[in-house]
Amino acid sequence: MAAAAAASIAGILLATANSLHAEDGGTERISPTAGLAMKEYGRSVTTRPSPDTSSMPIGPFTGPHGQTELQTAIASGRLSLAEVFRRNDDLVKRTPVSRVLRALPGYSPDKVAALIMASEVQEGKQMADLTVQERRKLLKAFPSIH
Repeated sequence: MAAAAAASIAGILLATANSLHAEDGGTERISPTAGLAMKEYGRSVTTRPSPDTSSMPIGPFTGPHGQTELQTAIASGRLSLAEVFRRNDDLVKRTPVSRVLRALPGYSPDKVAALIMASEVQEGKQMADLTVQERRKLLKAFPSIH
């Protein structure tokens, strides 16, 4: 019980020290762990802001999670259908057209199926096997929503 109270007090003190550091003109907030390291070792610990991933280039999609990363990038709108067509990644080339189209944001599964039929493109076709005319049909059928 006493150890839990001491740990709680230590956490509160570290959070307060972190807040005071920011109020005294510190430009970055430091984590409690970094603050503890500064106190225990008497040296300054610099922290770097995490990079903004929204402006970073996407891919290449490789490895065991490549397909999931591709689907996530498409579903989040970070990667449009036109951008998928321009990609040269092996994983993207081998991906079935239907999988890419179903990942597009703003389209229900029924709408995707209807648009695929209307475009006269085979669902099971891989992205690399699409002709220029088929790509144009799909871009016309699936305009970018954002």
